[in-house]
Amino acid sequence: MLEDTKLQEAVARVAATLGPEVVRVRYAFGQDWAGAESLFFRVVVSDRASRRGVIGRVSEQVRQAIVSEVRPWEYGLQYYFDFRSDSECKELEDPDWD
Repeated sequence: MLEDTKLQEAVARVAATLGPEVVRVRYAFGQDWAGAESLFFRVVVSDRASRRGVIGRVSEQVRQAIVSEVRPWEYGLQYYFDFRSDSECKELEDPDWD
């Protein structure tokens, strides 16, 4: 199993390279709909990055960077990404996204 400390370090390294479009990256371990052990990434992007025509590029960049650094398949983990804009997070006040 992937150690949480190792994962935290890897995610922090990647987040530092993603630029101002990415506000923060959080994650949680859990099971997906089929019961497979999984990593669920929650990515908050800037309001500008959440615009149509930009979010596709940003989300793909984030996915590729995190997956290539973390390599969840080496630990038998599925992985999933959810994205929200910064203003959406402020409006929803969901502690899992802070």
